[in-house]
Amino acid sequence: MSRPILIYGQSGAGKSYSVKTLPPDKTVVIDADKKGFLPFEGSRNHFNKEKENFYSINSLDRIQNSIRMVGKDEKYKNVDYLVIDGISKALTVYEATYNRRNNPKNNFEAYKMLKEKAVDLFDTAKSQRDDLNVIFLGNVQLGDPFQNNSVDKLKVPGNFLKDYEVESDFNYVFYAKVVDGNHIFETYPNRSTAKTPEGSFPPEIENDLFYLTQRIDAYENGEV
Repeated sequence: MSRPILIYGQSGAGKSYSVKTLPPDKTVVIDADKKGFLPFEGSRNHFNKEKENFYSINSLDRIQNSIRMVGKDEKYKNVDYLVIDGISKALTVYEATYNRRNNPKNNFEAYKMLKEKAVDLFDTAKSQRDDLNVIFLGNVQLGDPFQNNSVDKLKVPGNFLKDYEVESDFNYVFYAKVVDGNHIFETYPNRSTAKTPEGSFPPEIENDLFYLTQRIDAYENGEV
């Protein structure tokens, strides 16, 4: 069973930058935001189509197929990290495309279909080989600071998934933030939906994806 990880935060919070810490020869990046490159020096040399480790794809169907391909294809057997950079954008594109093609009159049925698609995508991310980390990077929907029960959470389009909290499908959810000029991952809920198993992480860590996955390995093997 592969390991799905969710990381979300505002633009500039260091989500995509954190890919810098992963070994390029063991990593495949799906550029769902279609930014064209990763925001760190030399990224085009390490992650590109010629090396077959960087692809610009924002179709949920193609992203799902890519997860299956990396998880099953012998060609990618040495890949330990599959990063989907821009899951919020991919969900938005799917909703817009679905509504444009189907012009649904019954919104309940439309949202039911979209929810089933999202659940199936995340289930696919869980069902690959055991040594694969599937890391979703997404944007944040900021909560209302004047409401006590309002929290910052993964951004999804409009009413899409309104009765389904994406974070519930993950054991590891990290909130990317900038605190005192430093990029960090929040690991516990502090007016957010961040969560990690008890004792696995301190409340905040550096935005280092390699350290993050190694720490999870150590925790699950009882070595923390």
